[in-house]
Amino acid sequence: MLVGLLADANLTGAKGNGIVFGWDMASLKFFGVQVLGTVVGMLWSGVWTYILFRTMRKFVNIDINAETELEGLDRKQIGEKSYRFAEMSRHHVLTFELCSACKIGDFREVLRIEKKKQPQNSRIIATSRNATVNMLDYDDRTALHISCCYNQIDVAELLLKCGALVDVVDR
Repeated sequence: MLVGLLADANLTGAKGNGIVFGWDMASLKFFGVQVLGTVVGMLWSGVWTYILFRTMRKFVNIDINAETELEGLDRKQIGEKSYRFAEMSRHHVLTFELCSACKIGDFREVLRIEKKKQPQNSRIIATSRNATVNMLDYDDRTALHISCCYNQIDVAELLLKCGALVDVVDR
């Protein structure tokens, strides 16, 4: 449709202009055909999408209950266990917050999270008093891994001062 609007015969050598660069009946007709083609294409796609979704709803169970949503579709339906959903949700949140702050280099947020008391039964490497910085994420990475990966040198130095271990290996 942009060709019907913005075509310039002086630049392209075409026979007519688009509506913006001096229009006549031919350019209006050309633009009308483009609009009609776009509308027909959208309707065609919409009809087939509707048919496809109705067919899927009839033959495939795509509705899930709240329990499945909470536990995870892969784990509930096919027993997928590569994700570590069994860990405590507070640990997940704290690890996610810490790794996110390390990724963007948010020095103050890393300090705030490090001062939080770590949850009991959390997956940590060390049992030092500052073990929050050594919590593992889903790929067995620590905050130090993340900060080094994203070249956040100041955050990495802070993590080292807070007791981050340097010899932890991720998967």
